[in-house]
Amino acid sequence: MSGFRTIVGFTKFRFTKEGWTRGVEIRGAPALHLRITLSSPHDPGGDIQAQLHRLGGPVGGPVVLPADGASHDHTWSNLSPGMYKVALTSATPLQGHAKTGTYALSSDAPEADEALASFGGPDLEEFE
Repeated sequence: MSGFRTIVGFTKFRFTKEGWTRGVEIRGAPALHLRITLSSPHDPGGDIQAQLHRLGGPVGGPVVLPADGASHDHTWSNLSPGMYKVALTSATPLQGHAKTGTYALSSDAPEADEALASFGGPDLEEFE
């Protein structure tokens, strides 16, 4: 596979319990990669857990991305073509506060688009 290309550009988000990214559809090869790039401050709630989902349920287990203000990547590998979303939660309870940050999604898929994926939990609140 060649290099990664951005599907969902850097998007500012906010959530109070959990939030789901925009959906993406990746296709064009039997084994694909999807990468999330995320940045968030530590407080409130500490690190962020990211759980990849496709229609029908989760893919693997959650991964932890440090919330330290810096940008961090995680790449899910050997994915079959399809639609995917990522559920983001805080590592510790937010107690009514909002977790904020930015994320982007990219893939090495020959064909990839933002998708109107109507599965999963509440969408992340996005803002400028």
